Amino acid sequence: MPLIAASGANPMIAYAGLANFVAPIVGLTGAASLIDAWNPSPWTGALIGVGWMLIAWAATARGLFWRT
Repeated sequence: MPLIAASGANPMIAYAGLANFVAPIVGLTGAASLIDAWNPSPWTGALIGVGWMLIAWAATARGLFWRT
C-alpha cells in the first residue's frame, strides 16, 4: 500500500500516539525544555509530520489499527 494511503487508513495512531504517548514521555524525561529551546521552522514541522506518517504506515503494514 502506498505511504500516504496507508497512513490515511490509520490516522488514530498519529493523533492518539502523539497526544497520549509522546507528550507525556517528553514531559517525564525533561526533554520539553530542549524542545522549547529548539526553534522549529516549517521544515522541521514537515519532517515531524513525515515521521508520524511513517509510524502510521508501519503500523498499518503490520496490521495494527486504532479505530474509534
